[in-house]
Amino acid sequence: MYNFCKHSKRKDFETYILTTDKTPDIIEGCLIIDTKSPHQVYMAFVEVAPHNRGDKKRYERVAGCLIAFACRQSFIQGKEGYLAFDVQEEKKRK
Repeated sequence: MYNFCKHSKRKDFETYILTTDKTPDIIEGCLIIDTKSPHQVYMAFVEVAPHNRGDKKRYERVAGCLIAFACRQSFIQGKEGYLAFDVQEEKKRK
């Protein structure tokens, strides 16, 4: 899993976690957005909890909810819903 505590301390980064009302102590997914650009919000990191991946996932569409939230933040910050991000695949350990 990604080290969100380390990266969430960067200036201009905002960190959000997704939980449920039923189990507020269990993190379902995490998101870090960078708000420093005057034109868009940059989705720096997004991660779904391991128990929400694969065939036996607890909840579906966790990543979609996090991405939609990032877009909403862009609207709230007056950036018209623009959201930028890069795709980087996780390296498999041998």
